[in-house]
Amino acid sequence: MKTVKNIGLLAGLVAAGAAVGAAVGLLFAPDNGKNTRKKIADGTKDLADDFKHSMNDFKHSVEDGYKSFSRKTKNALHKTEKETEAFADSINNHTTV
Repeated sequence: MKTVKNIGLLAGLVAAGAAVGAAVGLLFAPDNGKNTRKKIADGTKDLADDFKHSMNDFKHSVEDGYKSFSRKTKNALHKTEKETEAFADSINNHTTV
């Protein structure tokens, strides 16, 4: 599950870095107000799309992690049940002899 947290952190850092980079670029690029506002609007839309994709990837990663954890837990439970039955049979065989 540590990997899932790292993926979420990475997605957040990428989105924050993109926002800072876009803002700095706009501040230092000379242009008129109308074009600057359009660039900000377009940049915000792109950033929102990137964030949406990052969160979608994160969601799939969490789902995959959950499925893997669930499968491993079921396998471990099944193995434990079999070993418990074998142990109980072993005790029963020794006590009935």
